[in-house]
Amino acid sequence: DFVASYSEEFLGQRNVSINQKKLTAWLTRTPSDFLIGIDDRGRQDTPTSYRGIELNSPGHKRLCEKLASNNIMFMLEAATFVPGDKKNYRKVDLVVVKDDKAVIVEIDGSSHLGKQREDDYLRDAIINEHWSNHIRFSHREVQDDIDLVFKRILKKLDRNDGNIRM
Repeated sequence: DFVASYSEEFLGQRNVSINQKKLTAWLTRTPSDFLIGIDDRGRQDTPTSYRGIELNSPGHKRLCEKLASNNIMFMLEAATFVPGDKKNYRKVDLVVVKDDKAVIVEIDGSSHLGKQREDDYLRDAIINEHWSNHIRFSHREVQDDIDLVFKRILKKLDRNDGNIRM
């Protein structure tokens, strides 16, 4: 099976088992399923999900919709490995890509208070050792002024930012 072989050979994963039912459901989705917000189980988007991915944040969804409506490529809820990070697993909210540049975008809701905020600052410091182009917004900023947030992201995608440090 191609997916298991690929995962083992190129990703270093061992004993990969594939759920054929889920794989078939994913592979039979049409582009229009993504565009109209139907996930692989046939469920419509909710106020906090975008194209079948639960974001748990209406602001996060709003920003995804703004980026998509402007034909800007992005990855959401991106699993991330950062060298030097003591955590085995992290996700970044968005990685926005335009004109061969990228910016990591984080949106902080009420869950980003206290201990989570400390973790956010630690993650920012670790990311900054390898990547200079990231930006953080509060959920309120995204909800109150999506156009300003969008402009700030575009500014970060200027040709003078967004480079991987060598």
